[in-house]
Amino acid sequence: MCKLGHAIKQFARIDCVLLVLENGIKLSSDEQATIAHCGWKVCFVTAIPGPPLPGYYTNRFLEAKLYTKLRMWELVQYKAVLYIDLDTLIVRQFAGVFQEHLPRMTAAGLTLGMGYNRYPDGPDFNAGVMLLVPDLVQFESLTAGIGSTQHDVELAEQPYLNAFFAERIYRLPFAYNAMVSERPVIPTPWHDSEVIILHYTCKPWHIYNCWRDRIEDLCSLWHMARW
Repeated sequence: MCKLGHAIKQFARIDCVLLVLENGIKLSSDEQATIAHCGWKVCFVTAIPGPPLPGYYTNRFLEAKLYTKLRMWELVQYKAVLYIDLDTLIVRQFAGVFQEHLPRMTAAGLTLGMGYNRYPDGPDFNAGVMLLVPDLVQFESLTAGIGSTQHDVELAEQPYLNAFFAERIYRLPFAYNAMVSERPVIPTPWHDSEVIILHYTCKPWHIYNCWRDRIEDLCSLWHMARW
């Protein structure tokens, strides 16, 4: 969280909003002070439940209440929102997503931008980095459609957004959501000018993941980041 907050502030002077569940982990005053020092404004939100599942089945996506990401559409005080997972690392200037891609997206009549889940043109989009235009009417439609829109509930909000928006998603360049799981497909150095946001789909704080996926250099980049 602090790595991402400090990285954002290094490259841009924008509000960083951290959505925190009201009934989730209780934050002490010291923890809230640390979060603020790392550049975040805490926004407490109510969880958005997913569709009911038979029995008592659950998994890490459902336990994390990821449908709550839809709360971003309520942030209407902002013209646009760039959502970024906390397992990401910004490695260079990302203003182009607002200066270049936001105007293109809105000119096309679209309100959500994501990158493909597989390089270069996978069948679906990844929700780890999203550019969106907040809108309360859109928020109501999104929450109302959770139970009626057919999607893979086990993977929560990502397949839901793919199903809900379908052909109405603006394609963000891979550089804004460079998933390290795609390293075998794109072997060039990922910390060069081709990458803006690294997405550690295999978590760098687990050393075994780094060795297994042959991304030791990218894991080192994460651990050496001091901003």
